[in-house]
Amino acid sequence: MRNVLERQRITVVFFAIYLVMLVWVLLFKMQFSLAYLPHVQTINLVPYAASAMVNGSVDISEIIQNALVYVPFGFFAAALLRNRPVWQKLLLIAGTSVAIEALQYALAVGRSDITDVINNFAGGVLGLLLYALVRRMCKTEVKTLTVVNVICIMASAVMLALMGALIVANL
Repeated sequence: MRNVLERQRITVVFFAIYLVMLVWVLLFKMQFSLAYLPHVQTINLVPYAASAMVNGSVDISEIIQNALVYVPFGFFAAALLRNRPVWQKLLLIAGTSVAIEALQYALAVGRSDITDVINNFAGGVLGLLLYALVRRMCKTEVKTLTVVNVICIMASAVMLALMGALIVANL
């Protein structure tokens, strides 16, 4: 039991790092200065309407990116709330996505869009499924959390390297 708690603490630290990066990407658009943020305050409640269109065609890359950015959220939700029912994890994923979209609108830093909520939710569900796969392969909680933490270390290193490259590029 002690090993599980130790590994879960590490997972919580990585989840906090992920949340900071998620907010930076989704809410602050990877900007280092608030002056560079767009001052837009719109809401789109029609799924896959104008927000997903670029030059008259569907922008698949934005749809995929919105889903991918939430895959770790589902992965973390499954790892940290592993004793909770699935519906609570799904509610957390959806609620967080809606909250970020609402903050975009309230702070006038982006376009709030139901398409983003749908895609973020889909990414979160994919993260839940990936965790289930890891759990099935590892068979025990200690092994599962060890693998989760190794994945988180690697993903964090990649994200920090990308952030560092962005900082250097913007100097």
